[in-house]
Amino acid sequence: MRPTPRPTIGEDEDTSPPSLLVTDPTTTRPTVTASTAAPVNVYGLPACTSNRPGWATYRRVLVPRTMMTGIDTAAEAAWSEALCCVFTRVTVIDSTAPRGRMILYDGSSYRVLADSFEELAETFLTDICEMPMGVEDCRLRARCVDTALAKLS
Repeated sequence: MRPTPRPTIGEDEDTSPPSLLVTDPTTTRPTVTASTAAPVNVYGLPACTSNRPGWATYRRVLVPRTMMTGIDTAAEAAWSEALCCVFTRVTVIDSTAPRGRMILYDGSSYRVLADSFEELAETFLTDICEMPMGVEDCRLRARCVDTALAKLS
């Protein structure tokens, strides 16, 4: 099996790999949606193993641990589940940076400044739904996203 290509790192970014705080062996199993995934990690986020059909299987969002407040874990779990609906997995990393990063299907990535995981997740979900492949993901998985975000009420 060939390793997945790493994203391009800009000159201003740390080139060391992030230290993962949580390892969930169930994330290697294919095509289980967040709504059916029972395991949760230390931060109360549901495991996500959703895969988009075709060559582009999933995006990744890297979230600094300091953005995970632990105060409203239900809201954090709802946003994580909504991202999972559109084939985007959330990974909490050992970082104190005020920015999260999304790694796209092609391995490229970008960062977003945010004050909380909820703000970061909302920004990334909006961005995904405006991307060429994301428009289709959001259209086809709208019910899943709506169900996840209904938990915020």
